[in-house]
Amino acid sequence: MNILKCILLSLTSCLALGVTASANTERALPAPTDGDGQKLVHISSLNSVEANQEFQQNVRVVQAQRQGLIDLLNQINETTDSAEVATLEAQRDELLASLNRNNQTMLETYGFTLNRNYVMVVEKSHIFLAVSEEEAEQIQATMDAENAAE
Repeated sequence: MNILKCILLSLTSCLALGVTASANTERALPAPTDGDGQKLVHISSLNSVEANQEFQQNVRVVQAQRQGLIDLLNQINETTDSAEVATLEAQRDELLASLNRNNQTMLETYGFTLNRNYVMVVEKSHIFLAVSEEEAEQIQATMDAENAAE
């Protein structure tokens, strides 16, 4: 059980996705440190909306698995019935193996692991406004006039 607690400690490290937006079209670079004196090192780029969505979904999956493991460990610690403990431990072992596989895949694919903290820099964003056809025409005409004036 002590080994499992060590594994759990490493899995429960906090994931921090601080998002920084930049209005520039040039690549936005983070400050050389994260404010705590640690240097920021570029590990991965997501080059499309779809790639970003897939990454975010994969992060949610491993975070949910980690939380499920924490919940199972709490159940095991609170349960006194030995048959139920055995069932929960089997579920724990299965979930831990799946989490470790997925965490390894995240590391190989993105350089990302639950054991580290990250800063995500948004380099480009598109902001859309839901409007009627008439409003769209008015906005487009205003933008065209502004672009012509430049």
